[in-house]
Amino acid sequence: MSLDAYLKENGIVGIQGLDTRALTRHLRDNGAQNGIISTVDFDPESLVKKARAIPAWPDSISPPASAPISLSLDTGAVGSGRGISRG
Repeated sequence: MSLDAYLKENGIVGIQGLDTRALTRHLRDNGAQNGIISTVDFDPESLVKKARAIPAWPDSISPPASAPISLSLDTGAVGSGRGISRG
C-alpha cells in the first residue's frame, strides 16, 4: 500500500514539498507553534485568523493525549520530505 493510499484510507491529511529541515530549524529556534491545514478553506487571511484563534498551551502543561498530533517524514533526498498532520 502506498503512503498516499494509507493516508486517504485513514482520513489523514498529507503535505508534500515541505522542507522538513527548515521546519525543524524553525521549531528549534522558535519553539512549538500552532498551525492550520485545511482541505476546505483556501483563503490565507481566513486561515491565519483561524490559526491565531487556537489557544496556546501553557509551557508548564503538556497537551492532552487527545490533542491533534503532527508527524514529519523525511526520506533523506533533498526536497522529498512530507509533512503529515492529523487533527
